Amino acid sequence: MYFLVLFAFVLISVSYTNVSAQGINILRVVSNVDAGGGNSSAPINQFKPSVINITTNETLKWINPTSGDPYPHTITYISNTSNLYIPNMTVSIENGGLNPKQIIDQIAEKLSYQNRNLSDNIDLFLNASVIQSSKQRAEFLDPLSNFDRNGAEYAINGTEKFVNSGLVWNWGAVSSDLPKSFTVRFPVEGTYKFQCLLHPDMKVTVNVKPLTVMGISLK
Repeated sequence: MYFLVLFAFVLISVSYTNVSAQGINILRVVSNVDAGGGNSSAPINQFKPSVINITTNETLKWINPTSGDPYPHTITYISNTSNLYIPNMTVSIENGGLNPKQIIDQIAEKLSYQNRNLSDNIDLFLNASVIQSSKQRAEFLDPLSNFDRNGAEYAINGTEKFVNSGLVWNWGAVSSDLPKSFTVRFPVEGTYKFQCLLHPDMKVTVNVKPLTVMGISLK
């Protein structure tokens, strides 16, 4: 009996110490979090929660739970060392009644008055996109690449200049071909700060620490 228990313990220990990062990714933890809330007539322009503490390789899926008429947000990471100019883009769509095209036209009109950097590229603003630290041009993500095919997905490492969800629309208010979520995996520890480009005061901080089990850090 003692031999069997000892054998089982050794077997478990060996299996544990051979856990790979790939294995952790397969069994990854995905947490749904909110970008916005309320309804389109009285929206809540806040990330909930506004501070998130997770471990490496966890995944966050931001959704837009705003009820009523179409009312988008973005989930956007901008590096502190980036020289990107972020437009002053508080968009007044609180009264509702606008369809997605009308909202996009309103955003485009605001951008046209600010002829600087990010303002010059409305596609970068509206769509899921990434600018790597070593590159000047943006890469555009598949807007429906996540597991549920309702939003873009990206694994961030903190070296990027810019990571943007594009417009994330509220559920039930728009057609199925428009993104309604943004999924981000965090394989690298660090502090990541996101904001909504449409509502500059809408911000969230994600603190990522190494996954530690029994004092062993799994990276």
